[in-house]
Amino acid sequence: LACSSQRLKERLLKRAEQQGRPDDNLKATQRRLMNFKQNAVPLVKYFQEKGLIITVSPPVYTSENCCGYI
Repeated sequence: LACSSQRLKERLLKRAEQQGRPDDNLKATQRRLMNFKQNAVPLVKYFQEKGLIITVSPPVYTSENCCGYI
């Protein structure tokens, strides 16, 4: 699923408010995104070059529509 870094930050920080998770702060969120960019993005690009990735960008992200794509 395609999602901007800003949207991911918003979702993680909202989750922190709703669930009271101390590990969902801005610093941890930024670290997760950096880790993703360093480790997962090269792998995603590799599979894209092989034609094995389909990008889906739902207009509204909910747990229901995400599960429908997986």
